[in-house]
Amino acid sequence: MKIWHERFCHINNEYLVKTSKNNCVGGLPSFTDDRSHCIPCKLAKSRRVSFKKTGAVRSKSPLELLHMDLCGPMPALSQGGNKYFFTIIDDYSRKVTVFPINKKSDVFQTLLRFQRRAERFLGRKIVSVKTDGGLEFCNKDLDNFLEQQGINHEKTNPYLNPGILIKMVSS
Repeated sequence: MKIWHERFCHINNEYLVKTSKNNCVGGLPSFTDDRSHCIPCKLAKSRRVSFKKTGAVRSKSPLELLHMDLCGPMPALSQGGNKYFFTIIDDYSRKVTVFPINKKSDVFQTLLRFQRRAERFLGRKIVSVKTDGGLEFCNKDLDNFLEQQGINHEKTNPYLNPGILIKMVSS
């Protein structure tokens, strides 16, 4: 059965048994349902190892955790001539703040403006930020700034956006 399974391009064993039972193919011997283990089939059906779960714990106060991501370059420029947009979502309130920016390097200055405005308005300090591992968030200037401010920087895998941002951007 193994040879015929391979000759029929790794067809499901159940279909191979039905094909032989109904004499659909001349010269095909009759088979019983054989649960042989085909390594290529197992590899093709395998999935990657899942990521470690971080839990679904929500923040208990504003600015405790900010989700940040950069989208772009966009296919068309905005009215202001910007190619990217920088998104910040407060985990507690789910408030979305979007900044159109022209270059990836503008992320740092935009975050500084957001920090001054948000901390003054709310009377609280930013505790933690969560970003993907994109280069716009992994540089010495940003790392030094976050360390000086006592802000924790949580990084996910590059190009693996937090679900909260995906839901916001796709809607």
